[in-house]
Amino acid sequence: MATEQKSDEIDLLELFKNIGNWFVSIFNNIIRIIVYFFLIIFKKLLYLIGFVFLGCVIGYFIFFVTDDCYETEAILTTNSVSNSDLISYINKLNNNNNYLLLSTLLKLDTSITKNIKNIKASWIIDQNKDGIGNFVDYDDEMNINDTSYNRLKSRYNVRIIIYDTTIVNDVRNGLLNYINSNEYFNNVNNIKIHNYKDLIIRTEKEIFVLDSLKELNYFSNPKYTSAKNNELLFINEKTIKLFHPDLIKLIKENQNYKRYLQLYPDITTIIDDFSVPKRVTLSVFGSLIKYAIYLFIFGVVILIFIDKRKSISEIIKKYS
Repeated sequence: MATEQKSDEIDLLELFKNIGNWFVSIFNNIIRIIVYFFLIIFKKLLYLIGFVFLGCVIGYFIFFVTDDCYETEAILTTNSVSNSDLISYINKLNNNNNYLLLSTLLKLDTSITKNIKNIKASWIIDQNKDGIGNFVDYDDEMNINDTSYNRLKSRYNVRIIIYDTTIVNDVRNGLLNYINSNEYFNNVNNIKIHNYKDLIIRTEKEIFVLDSLKELNYFSNPKYTSAKNNELLFINEKTIKLFHPDLIKLIKENQNYKRYLQLYPDITTIIDDFSVPKRVTLSVFGSLIKYAIYLFIFGVVILIFIDKRKSISEIIKKYS
Protein backbone atom coordinates (compact mmCIF):
# COMPACT_ATOMS: atom_id res chain seq x y z
CA MET A 1 0.00 0.00 0.00
CA ALA A 2 2.84 2.38 0.94
CA THR A 3 4.60 1.46 -2.30
CA GLU A 4 1.51 2.37 -4.38
CA GLN A 5 1.15 5.73 -2.57
CA LYS A 6 4.83 6.51 -3.18
CA SER A 7 4.41 5.61 -6.86
CA ASP A 8 1.43 7.98 -7.16
CA GLU A 9 3.45 10.79 -5.57
CA ILE A 10 6.29 10.19 -8.03
CA ASP A 11 3.88 10.25 -10.98
CA LEU A 12 2.37 13.53 -9.75
CA LEU A 13 5.79 15.11 -9.32
CA GLU A 14 6.75 13.92 -12.79
CA LEU A 15 3.57 15.49 -14.20
CA PHE A 16 4.29 18.86 -12.60
CA LYS A 17 7.88 18.66 -13.80
CA ASN A 18 6.76 18.00 -17.37
CA ILE A 19 4.29 20.90 -17.24
CA GLY A 20 7.03 23.17 -15.91
CA ASN A 21 9.41 22.07 -18.66
CA TRP A 22 6.69 22.72 -21.24
CA PHE A 23 6.21 26.32 -20.05
CA VAL A 24 9.97 26.85 -19.94
CA SER A 25 10.35 25.58 -23.51
CA ILE A 26 7.55 27.90 -24.72
CA PHE A 27 9.19 30.85 -22.97
CA ASN A 28 12.58 29.98 -24.47
CA ASN A 29 11.07 29.70 -27.94
CA ILE A 30 9.42 33.12 -27.57
CA ILE A 31 12.76 34.60 -26.50
CA ARG A 32 14.48 32.97 -29.50
CA ILE A 33 11.87 34.39 -31.87
CA ILE A 34 12.26 37.89 -30.41
CA VAL A 35 16.05 37.69 -30.56
CA TYR A 36 15.91 36.37 -34.14
CA PHE A 37 13.52 39.17 -35.10
CA PHE A 38 15.89 41.84 -33.80
CA LEU A 39 18.89 40.12 -35.40
CA ILE A 40 17.11 40.23 -38.77
CA ILE A 41 16.39 43.93 -38.30
CA PHE A 42 19.98 44.62 -37.27
CA LYS A 43 21.57 42.57 -40.07
CA LYS A 44 19.23 43.75 -42.80
CA LEU A 45 18.75 47.30 -41.57
CA LEU A 46 19.64 48.89 -44.90
CA TYR A 47 17.09 46.73 -46.71
CA LEU A 48 14.42 47.62 -44.16
CA ILE A 49 15.24 51.31 -44.51
CA GLY A 50 14.70 50.83 -48.23
CA PHE A 51 11.28 49.24 -47.58
CA VAL A 52 10.33 52.09 -45.25
CA PHE A 53 11.41 54.65 -47.83
CA LEU A 54 9.35 52.84 -50.48
CA GLY A 55 6.37 52.90 -48.10
CA CYS A 56 6.76 56.65 -47.67
CA VAL A 57 6.85 57.14 -51.44
CA ILE A 58 3.70 55.01 -51.87
CA GLY A 59 1.95 56.87 -49.02
CA TYR A 60 2.88 60.24 -50.52
CA PHE A 61 1.63 59.18 -53.94
CA ILE A 62 -1.65 57.73 -52.59
CA PHE A 63 -2.30 60.90 -50.58
CA PHE A 64 -2.16 63.10 -53.66
CA VAL A 65 -4.15 60.81 -55.97
CA THR A 66 -6.90 60.15 -53.38
CA ASP A 67 -9.73 62.66 -53.10
CA ASP A 68 -10.25 64.16 -49.67
CA CYS A 69 -13.28 62.76 -47.84
CA TYR A 70 -15.36 64.51 -45.20
CA GLU A 71 -18.03 63.14 -42.90
CA THR A 72 -20.94 64.71 -41.06
CA GLU A 73 -23.82 63.19 -39.14
CA ALA A 74 -27.22 64.04 -37.73
CA ILE A 75 -29.72 62.57 -35.29
CA LEU A 76 -33.29 62.16 -36.47
CA THR A 77 -36.51 60.98 -34.90
CA THR A 78 -39.17 58.73 -36.41
CA ASN A 79 -42.68 60.14 -36.14
CA SER A 80 -44.83 57.60 -37.96
CA VAL A 81 -43.06 54.45 -39.11
CA SER A 82 -40.59 52.28 -37.21
CA ASN A 83 -36.86 52.92 -36.92
CA SER A 84 -36.07 49.67 -38.69
CA ASP A 85 -38.20 50.64 -41.71
CA LEU A 86 -36.55 54.04 -42.07
CA ILE A 87 -33.00 52.77 -41.53
CA SER A 88 -33.49 50.00 -44.07
CA TYR A 89 -35.01 52.42 -46.59
CA ILE A 90 -32.19 54.98 -46.26
CA ASN A 91 -29.49 52.33 -46.54
CA LYS A 92 -30.85 51.26 -49.92
CA LEU A 93 -29.12 54.36 -51.26
CA ASN A 94 -25.78 52.62 -50.67
CA ASN A 95 -26.72 49.75 -52.97
CA ASN A 96 -26.35 52.10 -55.89
CA ASN A 97 -22.89 53.31 -56.87
CA ASN A 98 -24.49 54.98 -59.88
CA TYR A 99 -24.59 58.72 -59.17
CA LEU A 100 -27.13 59.15 -61.98
CA LEU A 101 -29.61 56.88 -60.17
CA LEU A 102 -28.75 58.59 -56.87
CA SER A 103 -29.57 61.89 -58.54
CA THR A 104 -33.03 60.59 -59.42
CA LEU A 105 -33.70 59.18 -55.95
CA LEU A 106 -32.56 62.29 -54.07
CA LYS A 107 -33.88 64.71 -56.71
CA LEU A 108 -30.47 66.38 -56.87
CA ASP A 109 -28.25 67.42 -59.75
CA THR A 110 -25.54 64.96 -60.80
CA SER A 111 -22.89 67.58 -60.01
CA ILE A 112 -23.91 67.07 -56.36
CA THR A 113 -24.49 63.29 -56.26
CA LYS A 114 -21.11 62.51 -57.84
CA ASN A 115 -19.55 64.08 -54.74
CA ILE A 116 -21.42 61.73 -52.38
CA LYS A 117 -19.37 58.74 -51.30
CA ASN A 118 -21.71 57.17 -48.73
CA ILE A 119 -25.01 57.71 -46.90
CA LYS A 120 -25.54 55.42 -43.91
CA ALA A 121 -28.34 55.22 -41.34
CA SER A 122 -27.50 53.45 -38.07
CA TRP A 123 -29.06 52.48 -34.76
CA ILE A 124 -28.28 54.47 -31.62
CA ILE A 125 -27.42 52.17 -28.73
CA ASP A 126 -28.62 52.71 -25.17
CA GLN A 127 -26.02 50.81 -23.14
CA ASN A 128 -27.31 51.78 -19.68
CA LYS A 129 -31.02 51.25 -20.47
CA ASP A 130 -31.84 54.78 -19.32
CA GLY A 131 -33.35 55.99 -22.58
CA ILE A 132 -30.21 57.97 -23.50
CA GLY A 133 -28.07 56.96 -26.47
CA ASN A 134 -24.47 56.09 -25.58
CA PHE A 135 -22.98 55.32 -28.99
CA VAL A 136 -23.87 54.67 -32.62
CA ASP A 137 -23.66 51.20 -34.16
CA TYR A 138 -22.03 52.38 -37.40
CA ASP A 139 -20.94 48.90 -38.51
CA ASP A 140 -24.10 47.00 -37.49
CA GLU A 141 -22.10 44.85 -35.08
CA MET A 142 -24.55 44.78 -32.18
CA ASN A 143 -26.52 41.56 -31.75
CA ILE A 144 -30.27 42.24 -31.58
CA ASN A 145 -30.66 39.26 -29.24
CA ASP A 146 -28.22 40.70 -26.70
CA THR A 147 -30.28 41.93 -23.73
CA SER A 148 -27.39 43.86 -22.14
CA TYR A 149 -28.29 46.96 -24.17
CA ASN A 150 -31.23 48.52 -26.04
CA ARG A 151 -31.65 50.15 -29.40
CA LEU A 152 -33.39 53.52 -29.25
CA LYS A 153 -36.79 53.01 -30.84
CA SER A 154 -37.56 56.57 -31.89
CA ARG A 155 -34.18 58.01 -32.87
CA TYR A 156 -31.49 57.05 -35.34
CA ASN A 157 -28.24 58.37 -36.77
CA VAL A 158 -27.47 59.31 -40.38
CA ARG A 159 -23.85 59.78 -41.47
CA ILE A 160 -22.87 61.06 -44.89
CA ILE A 161 -19.37 60.96 -46.41
CA ILE A 162 -18.76 63.51 -49.14
CA TYR A 163 -15.97 64.92 -51.28
CA ASP A 164 -17.26 68.50 -51.21
CA THR A 165 -18.17 70.25 -47.95
CA THR A 166 -20.45 72.75 -49.68
CA ILE A 167 -23.12 70.15 -50.59
CA VAL A 168 -24.19 69.23 -47.02
CA ASN A 169 -27.45 71.19 -47.11
CA ASP A 170 -28.29 69.87 -50.58
CA VAL A 171 -27.75 66.27 -49.48
CA ARG A 172 -29.78 66.92 -46.33
CA ASN A 173 -32.73 68.25 -48.34
CA GLY A 174 -32.37 65.45 -50.88
CA LEU A 175 -32.48 62.84 -48.13
CA LEU A 176 -35.67 64.33 -46.68
CA ASN A 177 -37.22 64.41 -50.16
CA TYR A 178 -36.28 60.76 -50.63
CA ILE A 179 -37.97 59.79 -47.35
CA ASN A 180 -41.07 61.92 -47.97
CA SER A 181 -41.52 60.44 -51.45
CA ASN A 182 -42.26 56.97 -50.05
CA GLU A 183 -45.97 56.26 -50.55
CA TYR A 184 -46.30 53.87 -47.62
CA PHE A 185 -44.57 56.28 -45.24
CA ASN A 186 -46.87 59.08 -46.40
CA ASN A 187 -50.00 57.00 -45.88
CA VAL A 188 -48.97 56.06 -42.34
CA ASN A 189 -48.11 59.68 -41.56
CA ASN A 190 -51.41 60.98 -42.94
CA ILE A 191 -53.31 58.49 -40.76
CA LYS A 192 -51.32 59.72 -37.76
CA ILE A 193 -52.16 63.35 -38.52
CA HIS A 194 -55.86 62.52 -39.02
CA ASN A 195 -55.98 60.64 -35.71
CA TYR A 196 -54.35 63.48 -33.80
CA LYS A 197 -56.68 66.06 -35.33
CA ASP A 198 -59.62 63.88 -34.38
CA LEU A 199 -58.31 63.63 -30.80
CA ILE A 200 -57.94 67.41 -30.67
CA ILE A 201 -61.56 67.93 -31.77
CA ARG A 202 -62.86 65.35 -29.32
CA THR A 203 -60.95 66.76 -26.35
CA GLU A 204 -62.10 70.29 -27.20
CA LYS A 205 -65.71 69.09 -27.19
CA GLU A 206 -65.19 67.34 -23.85
CA ILE A 207 -63.60 70.49 -22.44
CA PHE A 208 -66.61 72.56 -23.55
CA VAL A 209 -69.07 70.06 -21.99
CA LEU A 210 -67.15 69.92 -18.69
CA ASP A 211 -66.83 73.67 -18.58
CA SER A 212 -70.59 74.03 -19.10
CA LEU A 213 -71.35 71.48 -16.39
CA LYS A 214 -69.02 73.30 -14.04
CA GLU A 215 -70.86 76.58 -14.60
CA LEU A 216 -74.22 74.89 -14.17
CA ASN A 217 -73.16 73.06 -11.05
CA TYR A 218 -71.45 75.97 -9.32
CA PHE A 219 -73.65 78.92 -10.15
CA SER A 220 -77.10 77.71 -11.26
CA ASN A 221 -78.01 75.12 -8.65
CA PRO A 222 -78.70 76.08 -5.01
CA LYS A 223 -76.13 75.10 -2.46
CA TYR A 224 -78.77 73.73 -0.08
CA THR A 225 -81.72 71.38 -0.48
CA SER A 226 -84.69 70.94 1.83
CA ALA A 227 -86.97 68.05 2.61
CA LYS A 228 -90.21 67.80 4.70
CA ASN A 229 -91.02 64.89 6.90
CA ASN A 230 -94.13 65.15 9.13
CA GLU A 231 -93.95 68.92 9.41
CA LEU A 232 -90.16 68.85 10.14
CA LEU A 233 -87.90 70.71 7.67
CA PHE A 234 -84.39 69.42 7.01
CA ILE A 235 -81.87 71.68 5.35
CA ASN A 236 -79.01 69.75 3.70
CA GLU A 237 -75.95 71.19 2.00
CA LYS A 238 -75.69 69.93 -1.58
CA THR A 239 -72.57 68.00 -2.51
CA ILE A 240 -70.82 69.84 -5.34
CA LYS A 241 -68.84 67.75 -7.83
CA LEU A 242 -65.43 69.21 -8.65
CA PHE A 243 -64.70 69.25 -12.36
CA HIS A 244 -61.30 70.93 -12.17
CA PRO A 245 -59.11 67.74 -12.18
CA ASP A 246 -60.87 66.26 -15.22
CA LEU A 247 -60.93 69.61 -16.98
CA ILE A 248 -57.22 70.26 -16.42
CA LYS A 249 -56.37 66.72 -17.55
CA LEU A 250 -58.29 67.20 -20.80
CA ILE A 251 -56.70 70.59 -21.41
CA LYS A 252 -53.23 69.08 -20.99
CA GLU A 253 -54.05 66.22 -23.35
CA ASN A 254 -55.35 68.68 -25.92
CA GLN A 255 -52.20 70.78 -25.62
CA ASN A 256 -49.98 67.70 -26.00
CA TYR A 257 -51.80 66.64 -29.18
CA LYS A 258 -51.39 70.12 -30.67
CA ARG A 259 -47.74 70.26 -29.58
CA TYR A 260 -46.99 66.90 -31.18
CA LEU A 261 -48.59 67.90 -34.48
CA GLN A 262 -46.69 71.17 -34.47
CA LEU A 263 -43.28 69.62 -33.68
CA TYR A 264 -43.56 66.33 -35.58
CA PRO A 265 -45.85 66.78 -38.58
CA ASP A 266 -43.55 64.93 -40.98
CA ILE A 267 -42.42 61.33 -41.39
CA THR A 268 -39.07 62.11 -39.77
CA THR A 269 -37.65 65.15 -38.00
CA ILE A 270 -34.05 66.25 -37.61
CA ILE A 271 -33.31 66.64 -33.91
CA ASP A 272 -29.59 67.43 -34.17
CA ASP A 273 -28.72 68.76 -37.62
CA PHE A 274 -25.69 67.75 -39.67
CA SER A 275 -22.52 68.98 -38.02
CA VAL A 276 -19.60 70.78 -39.66
CA PRO A 277 -17.94 68.19 -41.92
CA LYS A 278 -14.64 66.83 -40.66
CA ARG A 279 -11.92 65.26 -42.74
CA VAL A 280 -11.69 61.46 -42.58
CA THR A 281 -8.82 60.90 -45.00
CA LEU A 282 -5.30 60.85 -43.58
CA SER A 283 -2.99 63.85 -43.61
CA VAL A 284 0.29 63.68 -45.54
CA PHE A 285 2.15 62.66 -42.39
CA GLY A 286 -0.48 60.07 -41.48
CA SER A 287 -0.37 58.57 -44.97
CA LEU A 288 3.45 58.38 -44.87
CA ILE A 289 3.45 56.67 -41.46
CA LYS A 290 0.71 54.22 -42.43
CA TYR A 291 2.38 52.90 -45.59
CA ALA A 292 5.86 53.01 -44.06
CA ILE A 293 4.64 50.62 -41.33
CA TYR A 294 2.95 48.40 -43.92
CA LEU A 295 6.13 48.14 -46.03
CA PHE A 296 8.30 47.64 -42.94
CA ILE A 297 6.22 44.63 -41.88
CA PHE A 298 6.19 43.36 -45.45
CA GLY A 299 9.96 43.76 -45.64
CA VAL A 300 10.54 41.82 -42.40
CA VAL A 301 8.37 38.95 -43.69
CA ILE A 302 10.25 38.86 -47.02
CA LEU A 303 13.65 38.91 -45.32
CA ILE A 304 12.66 36.10 -42.92
CA PHE A 305 11.39 34.09 -45.88
CA ILE A 306 14.70 34.59 -47.73
CA ASP A 307 16.74 33.73 -44.63
CA LYS A 308 14.76 30.55 -43.98
CA ARG A 309 14.13 29.59 -47.59
CA LYS A 310 16.13 26.33 -47.30
CA SER A 311 14.19 25.19 -44.22
CA ILE A 312 10.90 26.18 -45.84
CA SER A 313 11.85 24.30 -49.01
CA GLU A 314 12.67 21.17 -47.03
CA ILE A 315 9.33 21.35 -45.18
CA ILE A 316 7.46 21.74 -48.47
CA LYS A 317 9.29 18.74 -49.97
CA LYS A 318 8.65 16.68 -46.86
CA TYR A 319 4.88 17.18 -46.92
CA SER A 320 4.38 17.35 -50.69
